[in-house]
Amino acid sequence: MKRILVLALGLILLPAGAFAASLSEWLGISGDDGRDSVRFNGGWPWVAVGRLDRADGGYCSATLIGRDRILTAAHCIVDRDGRQLDPALLRFSAGLDGTRSRAIASGRRIIVDGALAFDDDGDIRALEKDWAVVELDRQLFDGGWLRPVPIAPKGTAGADGQRGMTLAQAGYSGDRRDELTRNRTCNMLSLQSGGRLVVHDCDATFGDSGSPIMVETDGDYSILAVHSAIARLDGNVVGLAVIPPDSF
Repeated sequence: MKRILVLALGLILLPAGAFAASLSEWLGISGDDGRDSVRFNGGWPWVAVGRLDRADGGYCSATLIGRDRILTAAHCIVDRDGRQLDPALLRFSAGLDGTRSRAIASGRRIIVDGALAFDDDGDIRALEKDWAVVELDRQLFDGGWLRPVPIAPKGTAGADGQRGMTLAQAGYSGDRRDELTRNRTCNMLSLQSGGRLVVHDCDATFGDSGSPIMVETDGDYSILAVHSAIARLDGNVVGLAVIPPDSF
């Protein structure tokens, strides 16, 4: 993503191509790194999170939200010119850990926001549209650990955003691409863009795009938002996540 000043949000989006060699240089990862690894038998909801691989070698994270549906970020399923990829060339590996995964499926159809648009550089014009649902070519729900994670009810974040609300995040970070990492306890910092963008402090970097930002109530998890970008706010690096619609 290009370096873009988003005046309405007071945010500067950081370039997604700026890969670095050491952990301390990975944008979106704080000095103390709040992530831990989730192994193959990590249980639900973590097993429902998977890696979404593209034919060009790129990948994102995604989450099973239905028997044959996954939720990810829209910029994960388009090429550099903003053209939608062939869904059949997308591969979702649920609960991937090294060379093992709970289930694998290819895409069949892609659903995006009807107002999703890209500029001449291939960047999304409105970040709050950065969500996508990929319908899979087979059902993955197995009646056990591998079950969908529901979308959180509308209004869960509150009208103005509940600063300090505890969140959880899990995805396939670029520095650990073959293992699922998670943040069990990170925080909402604010809401932006009319309540459609969650600003958070979860440790998430390249590869975590499309990963779920979840809330937990009495052991049950639901997806509040989809991690979309890294940004600067008041001099601090923060994460931006898109609250998806409650129906697709």
